[in-house]
Amino acid sequence: MKISSRLKAVIIAAIDESGGVSEFARRVGLSPATISRYRGGQIKSFSSEAWTKMRPVIDSYINLSNDAGGHNEKHPHGLSVDEQILLKKYNRLSDNQKIRLADILDQLLHEDPRSVNIQFKAAEPVAEYGSD
Repeated sequence: MKISSRLKAVIIAAIDESGGVSEFARRVGLSPATISRYRGGQIKSFSSEAWTKMRPVIDSYINLSNDAGGHNEKHPHGLSVDEQILLKKYNRLSDNQKIRLADILDQLLHEDPRSVNIQFKAAEPVAEYGSD
């Protein structure tokens, strides 16, 4: 089975949610090296054995019964794969980074959608440990 870009995104999200390559590999019964090659795109299609092992784990993460077509397919919790990936990344941000991201999003929402010129505020300098 060929690995589409959508399916690769689902695999990456499932790997991240499961705690990383090693944990995902343990859950599906494949080697971490093989999972890393799937994640990195070095392997372009699943063997029937690999797909048989991975499918139940991936299905528990997201419903792929519709051929993993578009990025708008919804997770049982109502989020698309793209939304899940963004939420996972957002949750890894510090509180200050979340505030900066909100500012950037406000800028994007208030500008002409055809414009690509985004002005990012420089981060506040952080005092080094031990300096007064």
